[in-house]
Amino acid sequence: MFIAFVGLMIGLILFIFGISAFIQFKYLNFASSYWDKKRQKNGSSLSSLRKKITGFLYIFVALLILLTSLGMYLSHLDNQKKEVLIIGEAQRLGMSVEEYRRIDSAFLFMPKNSTVSDYKKLDEDAKQMGFKDGYDYLISEYRAKKEGRTIEDVIADKKARQEKEAAEKASRAIKEAAQARDSSAMASIPQGQFYTDRGQVSLDVYRAACKKAFASKRAIVSELSVAWSSSPEGKLASNLGESAISNTQIWWDENSQMCYGSYVVSGLANGNNYSLRFSGKVQGFYNSGGGTISGSISRL
Repeated sequence: MFIAFVGLMIGLILFIFGISAFIQFKYLNFASSYWDKKRQKNGSSLSSLRKKITGFLYIFVALLILLTSLGMYLSHLDNQKKEVLIIGEAQRLGMSVEEYRRIDSAFLFMPKNSTVSDYKKLDEDAKQMGFKDGYDYLISEYRAKKEGRTIEDVIADKKARQEKEAAEKASRAIKEAAQARDSSAMASIPQGQFYTDRGQVSLDVYRAACKKAFASKRAIVSELSVAWSSSPEGKLASNLGESAISNTQIWWDENSQMCYGSYVVSGLANGNNYSLRFSGKVQGFYNSGGGTISGSISRL
């Protein structure tokens, strides 16, 4: 509306200057003096012809601007009139303007002479099929036809997408619950040495300790050097120390609800080159209190 008003003003001013090149107005001396100044500046040769040509161009541009601005203004009035009618019709039918617009748009895809009652019936059926409303159903049907598909294909895709979203939502809920549980259990991990197979901690604390624990190479070397001193791994641990230990890892197995760990002992012992992998349960832990927890891997 503001742009149309500005356009009308500009067009009117240009029109006044243009027409003053041909006719002098008693009360528009500023327009006439404009042309006098241009004549004095450009000289007298062909000044009259130039004045008329320039004036004609002013009039032409002015008419274009006036017609465009007038069209914008009339369009604005027409839209206002339509808006009043839409609001009145929506109130008469007892629905919101937004709902009325959707129904009005839906009629473009429905058979001729369809009524609001026809749409409402379609709307109920569409919602039962998983669509947002009747308009969503009609749009989906229209797009499906353009793509060479059927509405049944669209419904199947929508159902699969909804099932996927529901599964993802459930998975996120499970993860969030597990994170909250682990966070609470983490705060309950006892200080110092503790064992999960002696009833000292709950399953949640056991799980939290396992997920945070690491395998201490020093503890592995100490155990192998003492309890397995006559075996190749014991000799490797005694001779090479922590450098004989590699690939240490500890993990929680959700299916068995147990903590496991593994490591590899490798090196040269008794003239032979070894690479031995060992694994077992982790049920003994040591919490230093400094944010680190080590786990003891028992041999199977």
